[in-house]
Amino acid sequence: MHTGTNNRDCDYFMNDQSFDKVTEHKDLGIIVSNSLRAEDHCHYVCNKANHMLGLIKRTVEYRNYTVLVQL
Repeated sequence: MHTGTNNRDCDYFMNDQSFDKVTEHKDLGIIVSNSLRAEDHCHYVCNKANHMLGLIKRTVEYRNYTVLVQL
């Protein structure tokens, strides 16, 4: 991944095989893109929260406010 304005965006090779270019990388739970915008990380976190909310909605029948807040 190349970040910044002074990088040449070079191609890298090992044993005559080129490496795939990476546009985003997850490190310590945070997604960092080569544009350094937080948009990709926000989408990831939002989708993960929506998956958990869907799981809770499908599996919990007793929907008391205090129970849902704890979940």
